[in-house]
Amino acid sequence: MCFLLSAPELADLKFMTQFFITQVLQEAKRDADLHHAACNMVKKPGTMYYMYERESGQKYLSILSPQVCKKLQGSGTVMTRLYKD
Repeated sequence: MCFLLSAPELADLKFMTQFFITQVLQEAKRDADLHHAACNMVKKPGTMYYMYERESGQKYLSILSPQVCKKLQGSGTVMTRLYKD
């Protein structure tokens, strides 16, 4: 079976496909960053972790939120909760 799409429909399909691919790639990068971040503690399911990045570019996980620990220096944080597989 062959479907013919109009130019606007093709443009919409292309936009949706690009958006979906972008979302998948962003999630994969985030997951890889979380997997490779340094962590000097035993990770427990259900615990909230914050990811920081040092000036050197090294990423690490901490249980201390930015509000609790004002001394932490980093370019930003990513919150994540560890779930059981």
